[in-house]
Amino acid sequence: MSINAATKAADHDPAMTTDTRIPVSRATRELVKAQKRGGETYDDLLRNMVTQYDPDEAKN
Repeated sequence: MSINAATKAADHDPAMTTDTRIPVSRATRELVKAQKRGGETYDDLLRNMVTQYDPDEAKN
């Protein structure tokens, strides 16, 4: 395991030992999938998205 991979693994919740499914529409899945880059995982992508999201500034 590379140092980068070890660092990324350490950033994740150690209790996360299984995959979890999040129900979304196909359209939403395609929008999220289009944002992935290279070897980025959905977990990495969603974590990055969450850190940029401010619910107080979001419009419904």
